[in-house]
Amino acid sequence: LSPPDDATNVIIDSATTVLPTGLLPGYCNVKGRLDTNSTSVINFDVILPSPWNNKFYMAGNAGFAGSIPALSPFDLE
Repeated sequence: LSPPDDATNVIIDSATTVLPTGLLPGYCNVKGRLDTNSTSVINFDVILPSPWNNKFYMAGNAGFAGSIPALSPFDLE
């Protein structure tokens, strides 16, 4: 994926290692934003499981735009 043509900055605000709890394995939670020349700012939150299986799941638009669903143990399988 490439940032929009009018992207001015990609900023990583945090990258936090979360230890395993209960049924959830450990993961890295990366939060950041993409600034554009227009008035928009695109915020993002990426959860990278540990160990990562090289698969990518994206939830967005079509009712999920602007929200991040809660993490469940089944999301990381």
